[in-house]
Amino acid sequence: ILLGIAVTALFGLANGLIITRLKLPPFIVTLAMQEIAKGAVLTYSRGYPVSNLPPVVTGIGRGTFLGIPISVYVMLILLAVFWSILSKTRFGRHVYAIGGNAECARLSGVNVSRTKVVIYTMNAIFGAVAGILVSFRLGSAQPDLGATYGLDAITACCLGGTAMGGGKGYMFGTILGCLFLTSLSTGFNLM
Repeated sequence: ILLGIAVTALFGLANGLIITRLKLPPFIVTLAMQEIAKGAVLTYSRGYPVSNLPPVVTGIGRGTFLGIPISVYVMLILLAVFWSILSKTRFGRHVYAIGGNAECARLSGVNVSRTKVVIYTMNAIFGAVAGILVSFRLGSAQPDLGATYGLDAITACCLGGTAMGGGKGYMFGTILGCLFLTSLSTGFNLM
């Protein structure tokens, strides 16, 4: 698990370095890196899913505490930690400043490149954590699982009030966007 998170962090680090050093569009770089990662996973796994995960991990993925899935607790813990970081630390203010106007943030003394690299690396790590939790819930790790999750994430953020141009976004709004999308999807499945 730790090796998978570390490899994913390297992909995020590469994203951040390519975007900041080569000044390439972030959307294009992340899509290209997604395809590279997908190709690497398919090559490594030869397209076969990993199944029969140990009961201890599927217990985490499928388990509940007080009737609430454990993955919800993981999300709530991460939400609390990163809400605190974004609202109470200098790093959080730098993130919002860069999203609002990167040039203005740079002129104010923020190391924009370094902060962006950290953001992309952290994003990759949390993508890995989400992938691990989904695999734990399903009891198998499939190489093509989550291929459309990127679009779902963008949609949830936009529904939650995050501006595509940057500078405006709310974690709780994104959570509401996720809840709305999940409710809609579940409702359509039930219909």
